[in-house]
Amino acid sequence: MKAEEIKNKLGVSDEAIEKSMDFNALRIVMNEEFAKPEVTDKDGNDYRERSINRCVEARVPFTSDTNTIYNFVERFITVRHPINGNIMKSKGGGGNNKEMTINFRDDETGDEMSISFMDDSFHIKPKQ
Repeated sequence: MKAEEIKNKLGVSDEAIEKSMDFNALRIVMNEEFAKPEVTDKDGNDYRERSINRCVEARVPFTSDTNTIYNFVERFITVRHPINGNIMKSKGGGGNNKEMTINFRDDETGDEMSISFMDDSFHIKPKQ
């Protein structure tokens, strides 16, 4: 069913759709990027990075989802060791459709830390 059909069947206005908390530009772009035959682009970006890039370049509001949490953390978050202040590097992780846990390691000390993020932990709202 197409978006316009759903809108008409529900009898909702364009304004209501625009104000919807469930609308996520990133998920829409990810559907399109995931369907592309190439796995990575010439810069080595996969569909998640390409989707984030498109939303950032278009300056539209968007929210992370489980498939993009790792990309968001790698791109926007610096985790420091709580004692020595070293930058800890992400060393994988795992999760389900609602939460992602990312593991970090201080290469100097070998200390490790894990941080869990909900699927919609990151909200980006560019100034219009």
